Amino acid sequence: MAWEPTGREPQPASGVSWRNLSSGMRTFVAIDGVLVLGLVVLLVITLARAGGTGYAATATGSATVPSAGPTTSAAPHATLATFAAPSRNIACTITADGATCTIASITFTPPPINGCTGPIGHVVTVDATGSAMPCPDGPAPGVAAKDVPVLDYGRSTTVHGYTCVSSTAAMTCWNDATGQGFTVARQSYSLKDPPKN
Repeated sequence: MAWEPTGREPQPASGVSWRNLSSGMRTFVAIDGVLVLGLVVLLVITLARAGGTGYAATATGSATVPSAGPTTSAAPHATLATFAAPSRNIACTITADGATCTIASITFTPPPINGCTGPIGHVVTVDATGSAMPCPDGPAPGVAAKDVPVLDYGRSTTVHGYTCVSSTAAMTCWNDATGQGFTVARQSYSLKDPPKN
């Protein structure tokens, strides 16, 4: 069976061709196509954001589970007033009066403080008057309790005008208004005060 010409032009299966549509109908179909394309683009963007790994997906925080048991972990930027480094060697508290961190184990030798009989080097503070390593009362602090929230490395917290940042190298805290602050780690510490006039 061979094909034989019938003398008629072949027609689309639906019986309607783009050329046969009026200009108004072509405009309508084109606008519909643009709208459908726009909806597809919005859907893709929305799904990409919802499934991403940015801060929005982790803003609720997560639980870190060391071998000793579960702990609470802070979001990338939190408002924790009491927290510990993931090692739990450093624990800090921020109040309206300032930020104070204690460190359980140190390998640096702190400078002597005249008349101080306490364990120097285990407490650092910053307040409106500056930063200091005061003479503590009582024994050296221990590691932070398991129920103290963890400020994960690379994250920060700001409360009462003071900010602290946890890193694998140290804990750094400062007064947001003055820039005065401190950095403390097992191996070293530093106090930062603005230059005196």
